[in-house]
Amino acid sequence: MSRMESSDALLAAGGPIDSQWPGFIAREGQQQMAARVQQAIDDQISLLVEAPSGSGKTLAYLVPIVTGEKRAIVSTASRYLQNQLFKYDLPLLQKLLGSSKTVALLQGRSHYLCPYYLNVNTRRMREARQNGKSDESYRQLIHLTQRFQQTGMGELSLLAPELPPGLLAYVTSSRDDCLNQQCPNFSRCPLILARQRAERADIVIVNHSLLFSDQVMRREQSGTLLPSVDVVIVDEAHRIGDFAQTIVGRSLSSGKLKTLCRDMLLAVQKAAPEQRQTLYRLEKLQQGILLLERQIPSVSPYRREEHLAVIKQLNLALQQLRRDLNSLKDRDHSLVELEVRVGLMLDSLQAMVLSKGLCWVQGRENGFVIQAIPITLSPLIRELVQQNPGSWIFTSATLAVNGSPDRFKRLLGIAEFSFYQVASDIDFKRQAILYTPVVPVDPADAQFYDYYVEQLLPLLSAAKGRVLCLFSSYRGLNATARLLRAAGRAALIQRSPKDSRSVDNYQLVEQLKNDPEGVLLATGSFWEGVDLSGFPLAAVAIDKLPFAHRNDPLIQLRAQELSAQGIDSFAEYLLPDAIIRLRQGCGRLLRRVEDRGVIMVADPRLHSRAYGRDFINSLPPMMQAGSVAEMEEFFAKSENE
Repeated sequence: MSRMESSDALLAAGGPIDSQWPGFIAREGQQQMAARVQQAIDDQISLLVEAPSGSGKTLAYLVPIVTGEKRAIVSTASRYLQNQLFKYDLPLLQKLLGSSKTVALLQGRSHYLCPYYLNVNTRRMREARQNGKSDESYRQLIHLTQRFQQTGMGELSLLAPELPPGLLAYVTSSRDDCLNQQCPNFSRCPLILARQRAERADIVIVNHSLLFSDQVMRREQSGTLLPSVDVVIVDEAHRIGDFAQTIVGRSLSSGKLKTLCRDMLLAVQKAAPEQRQTLYRLEKLQQGILLLERQIPSVSPYRREEHLAVIKQLNLALQQLRRDLNSLKDRDHSLVELEVRVGLMLDSLQAMVLSKGLCWVQGRENGFVIQAIPITLSPLIRELVQQNPGSWIFTSATLAVNGSPDRFKRLLGIAEFSFYQVASDIDFKRQAILYTPVVPVDPADAQFYDYYVEQLLPLLSAAKGRVLCLFSSYRGLNATARLLRAAGRAALIQRSPKDSRSVDNYQLVEQLKNDPEGVLLATGSFWEGVDLSGFPLAAVAIDKLPFAHRNDPLIQLRAQELSAQGIDSFAEYLLPDAIIRLRQGCGRLLRRVEDRGVIMVADPRLHSRAYGRDFINSLPPMMQAGSVAEMEEFFAKSENE
């Protein structure tokens, strides 16, 4: 479809989208962004766009790629936005504009069924069942096998939406154990078929992890995940660094090592039982893994050589086992597959040893994970952009600190990107206030949450519900929940994923929407990415300024690296990160031009420390209030307007 009308005109009042899109409101800022994005695509240049919450940035970048002739990738940080784009926004937009472009959704490998490991683990469970062990998991895998055979559907969210998390590892593959073209099920692999659909599509919806997974594969000359395109849109761009660290870095879990040992033990006992030396080596490796789970090297203080020593020992053990497998692989195909898996793990361990970033053995509840994470992001991002020349559009509601994008540009190494800041259609000075109650103790004080709840209760009463309380940790969230219960105030609670009572974010949002006096206590993902459109919050309450935890080894290493370069790590790294996160949290409040509400930040450092002014200056210009009376007066005035 050739572009017949400019993107901003299509989004204008009285246009085809305004007249047919349910609930659409024409916005000047959205039209201006669409025009800028279209111009960048036409001129083949790259652009950085900050578009505030509620500005309609999604349609502002979708319209130019739907109406243009160039192939595009749209990448997001959250699966929620991925699904919204693929299942709702793009189909409706294409229908309204008469576009016939093909669209594909491509997710990470953990979202797709692996027929090979489903078959292998079903067979193992059948044997265990014959030995009198529990067969509930076996019945679930049999049911999954039957559904796959009947439907051919490979996306787990559709094929098995209620699959217990504990079974996920039995029905998927990872980068460390995927047999790729040596797999007997390669021709009907759901992941490979999804990649083939993406290769043929005009528009591909992915998340940031796939951008970097594709980058790693290209660098290692092991193929590609994504097609070559003319345009890459990176939404939720403020999160891209998180994915660069985890994907370009390497990891290997104790669970994967244990599974490898188990599979190899069974295969050798069956195909080469006389190989006592190999069986002995496997037994020693299993013992070493169990010992390491109890004796994780320290991370505070972090000594790189201690962690590297563990990795090198594992490397030596796996090298010997690989040699054993190579000499035995003619006996059974399962030994060939095991050699491939061991080779992939050795590649990961070798990459960790050679990495210049954080290399560590991190203890987990059920074992450990060995990780290598790059400290510096800019070379990774520059390489990513250079691999796919064309127009790159990075966009987010929060890219600037004190009105400047320079820190973000330096972090990602994209100084050449033009910057455009979309004006908000919301009148924050009239529609919102920043409420900073008097809390006489620092957030580190043991009594902080007693004072916090003392100030929170009047806000909940004045707001009459529809309040989102955001926390920097589950510790603060749980302390507040206990105090609210003691005060007789009910609240919904986002529980830790480890808690058996935990429910997903969608269910929590629905519960909040169905309770006109609802209050939700949340952390983590609720600071950003959760869409409460159509449900106007009365207030967002934030316990403290969201600084990263300084005892995190990655935080410490990055701070040390900056300090070694003569850079103030607090001013350049810790402070800007916290400002961006606070802006994201505050952005949950006003989503539409008619919304009104209160943002409460209880951290006294907002006024007692010099850097507090940087936080305030980075927020939209709002009226400020410090007393309960001023806050209550705002709500009373809002009700009368």
